[in-house]
Amino acid sequence: MSLTSELSTLADTMREDGADLSLDSVHAGTARVRLVIGPGTCTDCILPKEHLESVLLAVLSKADDTITAVELIDPREDTP
Repeated sequence: MSLTSELSTLADTMREDGADLSLDSVHAGTARVRLVIGPGTCTDCILPKEHLESVLLAVLSKADDTITAVELIDPREDTP
């Protein structure tokens, strides 16, 4: 499977809580993934950043063995 289809499968479960994931880029073995949250998103229902990065790495590295790291862009970090 491709990275985008694997990411979409994982994002399907997150959409139930109003969130989504999008692949921003892949460079030098690092996949940059953006967590998208909207006004109705249950942010407490979404895994903490460190855990979500681990899950993303496990899923994406299965799809592409050149992926060795995931950088999650998490808008919850900008919220006080």
